[in-house]
Amino acid sequence: MRRVLQFHLSGLNDQQSINMHHQKKKFVWANDLRALATVSVIILHVSSGIVNKYGDVPQSEWWIANVFDSLVRFCVPVFLMLTGALILPKSYKLGEFFKKRITRILLPFLFWSLIYIAYKIYLKREHGIEMDFWQTYSYIVYQLKTGASYHLWYVYMLIGVYLIIPLVSKWIVNSSGKEIFYYIIVWICVLLFNLPGVNPSVPNIDFTYFSGYLGYPILGYLLAYKIEGKRAKTMGLLLFITGVIVTMIGTYLSSENDGDFNGYFYTYLSPNVIITAAGLFVFIKHYHLPLGKFRLVTNLISKYSFGIYLSHVFILTQLSDAGFTASFINPLIGIPCVTIVCLLASFTVTFLLSKIPLGKHVSG
Repeated sequence: MRRVLQFHLSGLNDQQSINMHHQKKKFVWANDLRALATVSVIILHVSSGIVNKYGDVPQSEWWIANVFDSLVRFCVPVFLMLTGALILPKSYKLGEFFKKRITRILLPFLFWSLIYIAYKIYLKREHGIEMDFWQTYSYIVYQLKTGASYHLWYVYMLIGVYLIIPLVSKWIVNSSGKEIFYYIIVWICVLLFNLPGVNPSVPNIDFTYFSGYLGYPILGYLLAYKIEGKRAKTMGLLLFITGVIVTMIGTYLSSENDGDFNGYFYTYLSPNVIITAAGLFVFIKHYHLPLGKFRLVTNLISKYSFGIYLSHVFILTQLSDAGFTASFINPLIGIPCVTIVCLLASFTVTFLLSKIPLGKHVSG
């Protein structure tokens, strides 16, 4: 997601400029988290090609991919938590919110969706499948409706969350920490009810208002503004480590039991992933990563993160067609190598696109 906070310094007096500078420094951790989540999404998709082949690849290679995948499962939840931390503290007029937020998502999303659709049509023609005008039109509409690429599900979900944000923000700014904590507790309990074997024993109560991905932005706000203390950093690290271990072992045991890959512990609304994401969020917020000059890199990744997210699967597809996958060598080396190349290519495409006329509106 592109940086949420925008700071227009021109025309401000010195004191206002100083205040804005301090405000930007205050949210340095948010840039670090967004950059980390962006790289993690790529790692996740690079390693998934191996973890999905449980039983068909050597156990040692599968475990390497499982470790990588489990370590980065926080990526999507952290994106949503940052949305909550940076957007929910403000009240918005509906027109202002939709103009500034939704359009920033929709234009790049539509642009890249059409890129993926055009590539699919090209592949069909390469395989001798021709479509007339109406067939092509119907195919494009269907792809836009269902998602032109597997990773674009996130954008559809995010739009749904954004539609409720202006209303939720008004509740947030007028609620106490205890009330927000109450919502999160019920949300987590509802997710626990969905655990295998638990659901049949749960009363038939309608928990619709406490389900789904909306809990993550609210959790992000809670952890950003209501959780402090000297032990926060340590507790965050312990939660992260615990969540990762449960994800790794749970995925292995469930897959071993099924004789095939079982991805329940990888799902973003599983309790272990919530623990992982919340722990990392708190840790990074309180640790202040000593990145030094490398922070320029994280800031650039953060700034162009949405474009990198939208384009990286297209890049991975081209790399895969060229035989450059996580399995081109041992995954311990292959996963980081493919991730770095994909990140550099996706960043370059997004950066260059943003520099051409009107490109900044669709680059992401």
